[in-house]
Amino acid sequence: MITLSQKIYFYTEVIFLSLVLSITVSAEELLYLTPPSTLHVYHKTYNLTTLQNPLRANILAQTSQEDTFQLYQEIVTAGHEIYFSNCFYCHGDLLNGEGPFAKGLHPPPSNFQTLKASDAYLFWRITTGGAGLPKENSPWNSAMPAWQDMLNETEVWQVITFLNNYIKKLSSQGTELTGKEIYLFRCAVCHGKDGTGEGQIADFVYPRPHDFSMGSFKYKTSPGQLPARDEDLFKTIKYGLNGTAMPAWGSLLSDTQIKSLIPVIKSLDGFGTWEQEEEEDNNQTHEFIRITESEPIKGQIPYSEHSLLKGKIGFEKNCKACHGELGRGNITSNRPLSDDWGYRLWPRDLTKPWTWRMTNDTTNQEQTIRNIYQRLSIGIFGTPMPPNRSTSTDPDPISLEDRWHIANYVYSLRNNSIPPTQNSIIKAIRTEGQLPSTIDDLIWNDVPGISMHLIPNVIKEERLFRPLANAITVRVLYNTEKIAFLLEIHDRTDSRPGETVCELLQDEFLELFSDAFAIQFPHKGTFKTSKDVEKPFFFHGDTVHHTTILYWNAGSIKPKEAPQTLIFEGQGLTLTPQKGSFVATGKWEKGQWRVLMTWPRQGTGDDLSFTEGQFIPISFANWDGSNEEVGSKHTLTRWYWLLLSE
Repeated sequence: MITLSQKIYFYTEVIFLSLVLSITVSAEELLYLTPPSTLHVYHKTYNLTTLQNPLRANILAQTSQEDTFQLYQEIVTAGHEIYFSNCFYCHGDLLNGEGPFAKGLHPPPSNFQTLKASDAYLFWRITTGGAGLPKENSPWNSAMPAWQDMLNETEVWQVITFLNNYIKKLSSQGTELTGKEIYLFRCAVCHGKDGTGEGQIADFVYPRPHDFSMGSFKYKTSPGQLPARDEDLFKTIKYGLNGTAMPAWGSLLSDTQIKSLIPVIKSLDGFGTWEQEEEEDNNQTHEFIRITESEPIKGQIPYSEHSLLKGKIGFEKNCKACHGELGRGNITSNRPLSDDWGYRLWPRDLTKPWTWRMTNDTTNQEQTIRNIYQRLSIGIFGTPMPPNRSTSTDPDPISLEDRWHIANYVYSLRNNSIPPTQNSIIKAIRTEGQLPSTIDDLIWNDVPGISMHLIPNVIKEERLFRPLANAITVRVLYNTEKIAFLLEIHDRTDSRPGETVCELLQDEFLELFSDAFAIQFPHKGTFKTSKDVEKPFFFHGDTVHHTTILYWNAGSIKPKEAPQTLIFEGQGLTLTPQKGSFVATGKWEKGQWRVLMTWPRQGTGDDLSFTEGQFIPISFANWDGSNEEVGSKHTLTRWYWLLLSE
């Protein structure tokens, strides 16, 4: 039977759908994203001034309230599954345009929480993507794919119905939901209805959503074996976990709502971690225990060169086996790591604080160092990261003083990488002499690098959902005749079939391929930088705007194959091998690949010329062979602008 509250909500929603054509796009959106009057997709022509969601008519055609409600729920559920299988990675589970890979995109994904748009508008944007934007609009050709190539018409309308349903809930019930209602509405898609971490998207994100059923939490401030404090759970929910699919729910939930989730999470524990001891009075209200003890923070040692030297010694003695000599996360013990649930883990790259889960405080160096010290002392539950302060009479695995020195040293490792930037310009530096022919040439030390977010191909089959590489750094030199690109990426393994250490660390469930890199730029005449900005789609171009792709592969040891260079023409779904060659060399060392590619500045045939003073679209790609990345399964950047300084 349908409850009264369900009926009230449902009929409110039907009215909302009936009035959908009266909802207009905001003035800002109209300025940049004016839809056409007609649209041709799915071999049909649609009038966008009158187009309505056909599924709404199907819903209203039902003869009984129960059938109407059931069909509506089926459509919303189908749209929910489509959204989290395809759209979540950019638009996020908050629907705010801040999905796990959103930072690598420009312009940023739409925020559906605030977007006021008709169903016809959404149908146009979803089916045609960035390539469907009018050329007179700006920005032209965003990263939004044309989903008409991947979803059928019914699926598009289902996801639009889901978006309307979700937005309606935000406006009518968002501040009223508490506890279990919030968990089922917002958390179950990742963590599962029973809290075992087996939600709809669990197999498609790294690391996997947390399993609440075991009562242990990775990031806590309580000492030793004590369960997490309520404050730890609150902080994780409110601020999220960097580098994971766990968003910062504080932007959508009030502190009161977040606190109402804590007893729900505790109730999902199957080991009685927070259960009170039995009371004689059986009529007492059941409550979970609350941990109040915190890991002590005392004796902080000032950040200094002397402390860093001592910390380096302590780090190499205690941390190098997992995190590598330079902290890049390349395991030197040759032993693969996994968590208590049996899932494969890779150690944190300590040179990239923007990927640290709960430790990095961007505003306070001393607080970040205290957080590192605390993590060293407590460890990370459920992972191979051990506690290094004893809570018994046994001596500490690492002394208090050494933990502070190591914390200072770990903080200093951030100086060994360049954070990804939102700056879209890559400046090439001119040299009058010969371009360097090796990656170890000292001239590269004087060339500024720019780091860019890598995002996985989640658009076209075969897709990649669980990338390990998250950023690439590029340095560019040129002279009169040629241009040279030095690509740098932190990669925990030298992935080549037959490479001894890589094969020892290889995930038994993944096939090993060779690491590879690529540079992409448009054909001449396929982009504009003045009046109307125009460029190919960043994923291999499109049928009208073709691209040139320079590809380098690291080769293989067994069978013995030398590194390989190939040139492709990108035509969207099609990659066509081209004749010709270019000079490239690569080297993996201590958790980092460095690959040098050199190319003529003067283009021949369809290839563009690299002219001084001109903004040239350019993008980059990487294949992590140990992560079973090959073909379309790889990471890539959006378009950046290459500028040769005059």
